[in-house]
Amino acid sequence: MVSILAGDQAACDELIALQPNAATIAVKRLAGKASTLSISHAESKRQIRDAAQKAVSRVKDYRPWKIAGPVELIFEYLPQPPQEAKIVRYQGHTVLEAFEAWLGKR
Repeated sequence: MVSILAGDQAACDELIALQPNAATIAVKRLAGKASTLSISHAESKRQIRDAAQKAVSRVKDYRPWKIAGPVELIFEYLPQPPQEAKIVRYQGHTVLEAFEAWLGKR
C-alpha cells in the first residue's frame, strides 16, 4: 500500500506519526485561530505530482496496514467562543465501515 497525503500540516504530521515512510504534502498551514496560509494551486499540483511519483517508485518499501477493529473516527469542531467544542463520532468494525458511517451510508 502506498501512503500519500496532501492536506494541512497537522494532518501530514499525524500520518507521519502513524506511517513514517508516507509521502506528505502540506498545502496549507494554520496561521491563526481561523486562518491558514496556503501554497498556490499550481505549486500544490506540482508537489503532489512529484510526491506521488516518488511514492509509487518506492512501493516495495511500504507494508500493508492491519488495523484491528472496531474503529472510531472522531471529529472535533472548534467554533468561535463562547460556544463549546462539538465532538462527533462514527464507528464501525472496520475502517471502511466507520468511513461509510461518516458518509451517511449506514
